[in-house]
Amino acid sequence: MIVGIDPGTTVGWAMVNFSGELIAIGSEKEFNRDKLIAELVTHGRTLVIGSDKAKLPSFVQETAAKLGARVFFPHQDLRVEEKRDMTRGYVFDGMHQMDALAGALLAYRKLQPLLIKIRAFLQREGKLPLFVRVAELVIKERISIRAALVLLEPPTVAEEHTDELPLERDEDIARLYSSMVRLRKDNTAIRKQNQLLEQRLRQLDDSLASLRQKTATLVKPKTRSEEARLKQQQVISFSQRLENTKKREQELAQLVLKLEQHLLNEDSVALIRLRSLSWEEVNKAKEFLGEDAIFFVDDIHAMSTQALTWFKTRNVGFAVSAMQVGENARRALPFSCITTREYELFPRVAIVKRSLLEKFKSERSVLSKVVDEYKKRQK
Repeated sequence: MIVGIDPGTTVGWAMVNFSGELIAIGSEKEFNRDKLIAELVTHGRTLVIGSDKAKLPSFVQETAAKLGARVFFPHQDLRVEEKRDMTRGYVFDGMHQMDALAGALLAYRKLQPLLIKIRAFLQREGKLPLFVRVAELVIKERISIRAALVLLEPPTVAEEHTDELPLERDEDIARLYSSMVRLRKDNTAIRKQNQLLEQRLRQLDDSLASLRQKTATLVKPKTRSEEARLKQQQVISFSQRLENTKKREQELAQLVLKLEQHLLNEDSVALIRLRSLSWEEVNKAKEFLGEDAIFFVDDIHAMSTQALTWFKTRNVGFAVSAMQVGENARRALPFSCITTREYELFPRVAIVKRSLLEKFKSERSVLSKVVDEYKKRQK
């Protein structure tokens, strides 16, 4: 669910789905953050919050932090004319609701290319019914589409194991283990929340049963009936929240399992991941790009002169990429690059086959010996 919020004395809020369709919209005076969150969770899981303001209001930022949602906002405040154009065709009441709806639609438009990509990928894989769950994982956890699909449908056939080889990068194992521990903590917190929700649900069921008994003896049961319906709505709301948290618990358990499998698989190697060869990406990861370092690059063709100059002063090992390296790029790179289709991406690392790296090292070693022998003969 994508939410737009317009804070102030009167708080406006609007919710759209992954198709840009309006789910709910409203506004209310003196509507604090906790009341707003309680309203939002009745409609589903909030993944993204949008604002029409370039300077993100603290109310929006705090609400997003409480819900664990990503935030989108414009580079400059949206003008009234822009918001009217964006919200044309939708039904709303007043400026607060329009501002909130514009914020939600802004976030939706920024996510739309990713949503289209997810839908196309799942269409090709015959997994379109998993669209919402895959989209939630990709947006929330910022992982690849294929990785999200693997987490939702883990493989049933064990991967083949090669000869045991020691891992070359202890820090990569530490990062994977740290991620696994963090996910386990989140999993434990969700379980505790589930227990509290189940307890609260039982209390509401008892209250509802008692209320129904009382309303049966009243001369004017209408008011009590309305209260009973309100209790029923609360029960439904807590049931939905319980179901959502259980789903999240399952997703986290699957991700923990996936990380454990990589840690135990001797043919899996964790490499530092660069999304491109821009200086921004290289600068963030340069502490891991020392002598003989091996790293993974998503887009090997996106490179900057500053980054290439920096690499020329470092005796790095080689790069691994999912993209085929063109001739122009190969001439520009101050290091070797190999291509693979067998990889899995996480936010900061990529998992590749150890056998691939060993094969390339072996081939490069043989080539180096041939060159050295040739040079000796020329003397």
